[in-house]
Amino acid sequence: MNNFKNIIKLILFFYFMLSNAFAINTIYIPEKLQDWKKWVLYDKENCPLQYNNENISHCIWPVELSLDLEDKKGLFVQNWIVYNDGFVQLPGSYGIWPLNVELNNKKAIVIDRDKKPYMYLEAGKHEIKGIFKYNSIPEILSIPSNTGLIDLKINNKKIHLLSYDQKGNLWLQKTNIKKYEKDKLFLNLYRLISDNIPLQVVCYLKLTISGSSREEMLHKIIPEDTYPVKIESPIPVRLLAKGDIMIQARPGQFDIKIIYNYKNPVEEIAPKSIVNGQEIWSFEAKNELRMVTIEGLNSIDPYKTDLPENWKKFPAYIINPGSKMIFKVERRGDPDPAPDKLNLNRSIWLDFSGKGMTINDEITGSINKNWRLTINPPTKPGRISIDSKDQLITNYGDNPNPGIEVRKGMVNISADMRYESDIGNIPAVSWDHNFNSLQTTLNLPPGWKLFTLSGVDSTSGTWIAKWSLLDFFLILIIFMIVLNLKNKLWAVIALITMILCFQEHESPRLVWISLLASSALLKILPDYKIKNSIKLWKLASMICLLIIAVPFMINQIKTGIFPQLEKNYNSSYSHIRNISKSQRLDQSFNKGNWRSEEKILKKQLIANLDFYGSQSQIQTGPGIPKWRWKKISLKFNGPVSKNHEIGLWLINPFQNFILNFIRVFLIITLIAGLFDLKIKKSANKI
Repeated sequence: MNNFKNIIKLILFFYFMLSNAFAINTIYIPEKLQDWKKWVLYDKENCPLQYNNENISHCIWPVELSLDLEDKKGLFVQNWIVYNDGFVQLPGSYGIWPLNVELNNKKAIVIDRDKKPYMYLEAGKHEIKGIFKYNSIPEILSIPSNTGLIDLKINNKKIHLLSYDQKGNLWLQKTNIKKYEKDKLFLNLYRLISDNIPLQVVCYLKLTISGSSREEMLHKIIPEDTYPVKIESPIPVRLLAKGDIMIQARPGQFDIKIIYNYKNPVEEIAPKSIVNGQEIWSFEAKNELRMVTIEGLNSIDPYKTDLPENWKKFPAYIINPGSKMIFKVERRGDPDPAPDKLNLNRSIWLDFSGKGMTINDEITGSINKNWRLTINPPTKPGRISIDSKDQLITNYGDNPNPGIEVRKGMVNISADMRYESDIGNIPAVSWDHNFNSLQTTLNLPPGWKLFTLSGVDSTSGTWIAKWSLLDFFLILIIFMIVLNLKNKLWAVIALITMILCFQEHESPRLVWISLLASSALLKILPDYKIKNSIKLWKLASMICLLIIAVPFMINQIKTGIFPQLEKNYNSSYSHIRNISKSQRLDQSFNKGNWRSEEKILKKQLIANLDFYGSQSQIQTGPGIPKWRWKKISLKFNGPVSKNHEIGLWLINPFQNFILNFIRVFLIITLIAGLFDLKIKKSANKI
């Protein structure tokens, strides 16, 4: 009877096991997505994820590396835990190549990648061992950079103090000559309590370690009623129960930052244990959430401590055994929050047709009152993102203007927009919000020039802004000389020529003064030997004028007909940037990083769908131009109102075409007139 019951139990057990397995394998997947199953699950099923960043997975784990080196040869043994098939690096490099390598006691193949030995491993646990041969013990041995524990022997003598850097270089000669030091660990611990919801604490550990590579236990660092959020550490760290942490220590100085949140609201906090008998805590108040007074502690001057520099702006307190930080709540919330402080960095690209503009805004700062940002017409939003995450642009309530909802006090917003209205009078900010500061860059396409503008405090690049007092003085000199040498008509022609040409790139300027000065001297000087020198001076000035004027006129005709041939001093920037980007992609592909990048992109896509829902359509906006032709900076010295406008006086390509040919005609006319002066004087002498 008992045997019969046991058989029934076994049958039921296997039935439930098989039914569960069948249920798992028969999870419904739409037919159109069946082909994507392997792609979605690739590199996700086996590798453990980093606890504070799900986009980072660790598929290969190195265990302790054992090195036994002698004068002429050496032996290495290392165990690996591999979750997904992949390449692992072996100790050694060119000149010190691993030989007779065995994988799980079988001969294995070692390949060369970036001048370092690698081996391809399948998922599972593996032991790799091999030997080195050399004439003498090398000074440096390259090892896998993610190796945590190293057991090193040199000539049968265990080395406790290792010289090892983050690039994977183990310094053998330095290790060999250094004397043995005792295992010591000095710890200074600081905490920054941020009065957020929930209460957040940044635990900052400054470690000074000497002696051998080893594991060290630090007790009761994190309170039990909290949960960790983030760890930043240059050495491996493991969180244990009861707030203890285990570190893989090696000689050196290291800073570890652990961020944790309290699970429940707290009115007081106290340490369970004090490192070195004393700690220093800083407190960051959040008055917009609640206003508190710290009681039960003695404050100190933070600038007389070793606190991190960015913590010294907060009040600091000494924590002794038995101390408590008590939060006495004075007020919850902030009935009169501080005004919003937003800064706008705007880039504007004028269309080639001149009928509209593409705008990119970068907004940074803090928001305390207005939790919705809208855009005033006629500017039309295209794409808006907060912290690189695209936002849904919506209309809300009685305000018909499109905008976005902001849920964070500190903002980093990027917005792409279109403006298709009067380009002669554009809004300075386009947003229904005032800004503390504004920096604007106006990009003009070929053939367009900015004559002048209004509504800004300072600018560079306009035709009016190029003029200086010296330029007016030189033009006045040229006008007066021509007036004395010729007549009023020629003086007016010279004045108009100088006004139109003086600020043009590579136009003749000072050579006019040289030519006119020599002509004036020839007119008033008597017939002395020095007059021959003046004639040579004038001839040289004429030649120089022709050398400068002829290419200038050719360029004016050429750019008038084909504006895109105008010299662009910023055109190489995007090309160089694109080349460097493609090179980085090639390097990433060669190193195998393309898989992790693909994984991150997939996660971001899924996250956006989960956040907004599959039916939401996130606006992509207009394409942002990458060309840089004429860049004009518009600067504002103070706050800018949402109703502020900028007036632009633009010269379009057709007007430039007319002006270019007028410049050529005036230069030819003026040169002919000045040369004719010489011909007349020579004819009178004859």
